Amino acid sequence: MARQLRQLQLAAVEEIFRRQESTMNRRRLRDTANPFEVDDEEFSNYFHVPKAMAMYLCEALEPVLLRTQRRGLAVHVQVLVTLRFMAGGGYQRGVGRARYLAISQPSVSICIKKVTNAIVDRLLPEWIVFPKTRRKWTEIGERFQPIVKFPGVVGAIGCAHMAIVTPLVDEDAYKNHKGFHSFNVQMICDDQMRILNISVFPGSVDDQFIWTNGSVKKIMKEAHDKKMGSFYIIGDTSYELEPWLLTPLPHASEGTAEYRYTQALFRARSVVDRLYGALRGQWKCLIQESALQYQPKQASTIISACAVLHNILAYQRIPPSEENVNENEDAHPECEENSDDMLQEAKRIQGNIIQQYFSQ
Repeated sequence: MARQLRQLQLAAVEEIFRRQESTMNRRRLRDTANPFEVDDEEFSNYFHVPKAMAMYLCEALEPVLLRTQRRGLAVHVQVLVTLRFMAGGGYQRGVGRARYLAISQPSVSICIKKVTNAIVDRLLPEWIVFPKTRRKWTEIGERFQPIVKFPGVVGAIGCAHMAIVTPLVDEDAYKNHKGFHSFNVQMICDDQMRILNISVFPGSVDDQFIWTNGSVKKIMKEAHDKKMGSFYIIGDTSYELEPWLLTPLPHASEGTAEYRYTQALFRARSVVDRLYGALRGQWKCLIQESALQYQPKQASTIISACAVLHNILAYQRIPPSEENVNENEDAHPECEENSDDMLQEAKRIQGNIIQQYFSQ
């Protein structure tokens, strides 16, 4: 009996030594391997961002991420671990064992939480901003006009479901109309797939509710009431027609002005569908097949952080890799019309656009 106990004690000691040696080896590898020393192409393929952007993130987030203890992780390690997690499909253990990033799974988890929180807190207000000036709206409208055929479009709006693991609390709130748990993520973008606004709601919430309770509707309504000019967001049939939100007429007969208007709206609004494809192509942690393995609060932060990184790339004019997605993948039921004065005004504005720009 004593001999067996002694053997178990020795085995336990050997296991402790093995883990300590593994930890020391990871730390040596982490401290000696510098990912910034590899060539630019290999770096970009691995982390899905160029070196310059990774360095910018390290500098911008350093005040939050700077280690306070000798054994803490360097800022660049924390940032690169998080980038690799986002780019590689969302599994922590694989990141810790990956090339250049030899750290434990618990450390990976801490890095992801700290870095994504820092991105959202410090960088989102700088990189995702809905413009509020007539000059900026006119500039965006001029770029949209060759596609949509009429002036004043300042953004395209749409929603997509980002899958998450089954929540431990309020599960039903996150179950969408397709039967899986998700966030319903609404984005408004310009003609160059730059995100102007993002709203992240539980999957059971419909598109119209997100729009109605968002800040951009208030901005557009205020501009309309102050007669700043004729400016519009363009959406699909999951949104109600409003004086500042134009929607298609899906039952218009082919060959009519209404049909030509609808086709032009579909073409221009497709930019937001491409945006979701680009996000999922660039950041594999957002694809439905893997689903974010986090509870809602952290999952929402990761989604928003991916949006910020997308915009940094977009403003640097680095083309994102797009995932092929079915255009109807995130289609929602058509929104029922409201018979109020605002709807009548919206129909009048829509009719004037059709008459002026699509009648011939």
